[in-house]
Amino acid sequence: MKKLLIILLTLCIFCFSGCGLNMNNVGKKPSFSGKVLEVHSSYILVDGENIGGVNVTRQPVLAEGSPDVSVGDTVTVYYDGNIMESYPAQLGEVYAIVVTEKASDNTMYNTVEGLYMEPKATAKGSLTVDVINDTDTEIYSGNRHDFSLQVCTEDGEWLDVPMFEGEFANTSEALIFPAGESTELVFEWEWRYGELEPGHYRAVKTFFGEDYYTSQVQVTAEFDVE
Repeated sequence: MKKLLIILLTLCIFCFSGCGLNMNNVGKKPSFSGKVLEVHSSYILVDGENIGGVNVTRQPVLAEGSPDVSVGDTVTVYYDGNIMESYPAQLGEVYAIVVTEKASDNTMYNTVEGLYMEPKATAKGSLTVDVINDTDTEIYSGNRHDFSLQVCTEDGEWLDVPMFEGEFANTSEALIFPAGESTELVFEWEWRYGELEPGHYRAVKTFFGEDYYTSQVQVTAEFDVE
């Protein structure tokens, strides 16, 4: 009887400690920070510091720990410390997501002089651009599937275009853009976004130098869908 009582008391203590989790004490849990690379309805892809790409649910344990996020935001993710070996990595239980720095549409894009994407042609479901590297160093990026789309609202605000749900098979090779050269690149979006409504859009692609974590920049190419 005494043993049973001890077990019940232990379970009660565990239960109350779990129920006591809130935004004031979640900071004691394991965490990592990183930039948001993709936003989906049920999860976000975060480039975690020293971790790489991590899929993070948008339905954490704490409802107030699920803020609106945008591509380029810096977030801190609080979780149970478990990271599953997959690509992208998966977490165990996520307690909360906290936005620590909001991305600015006016300052986070096209910040490297001499590196830009020039639209060439828009076809059904695709955009062709010239990636122009008019700098004096080689620049790298993920493959042609590694991009996102944003749409411009009537107020001039850029919003992320929602992707289809589910995981997409992709390879991890990097593209090299030599100094002083122009490289043609085709972005095909229908398989990830479906048919776009008429409007003004831009493709967003991340480029980086020799150090991926300290030299990332995002470059855009605007286009219209009739």
